[in-house]
Amino acid sequence: MINRRLRKARLRKQSMILARKTMTALLCSSIVIIVFYTLLLNKNDPAFAFQPVVVEVGDTIWELAQKSNLSLDTRTIVHNIIEYNYLSDSTIKPGQVLYIPVPTKNSTLVSSRYK
Repeated sequence: MINRRLRKARLRKQSMILARKTMTALLCSSIVIIVFYTLLLNKNDPAFAFQPVVVEVGDTIWELAQKSNLSLDTRTIVHNIIEYNYLSDSTIKPGQVLYIPVPTKNSTLVSSRYK
């Protein structure tokens, strides 16, 4: 009788351990799948790409950002231009090559004013 109770208690304990391990494995695999799927989506469909532009006399970063054809806030685009081109401020010179963000083919960030 006592052996039967001990066996049942051991089986219950083993089944609880197995259930915890199974749930942990499922949770970890779900997290890994979500992370890789997110990385895959971001890698294959960026919101915008950077295109080289030669600065002309009278150009400003603000004007180039406004011409980028993105519906983002112009300040955000200016920040992206400065950061991507490793500029210390917004000073640019004629003849300088800057990389300006432009929408990709599948981008949803295209401004409606240019459509």
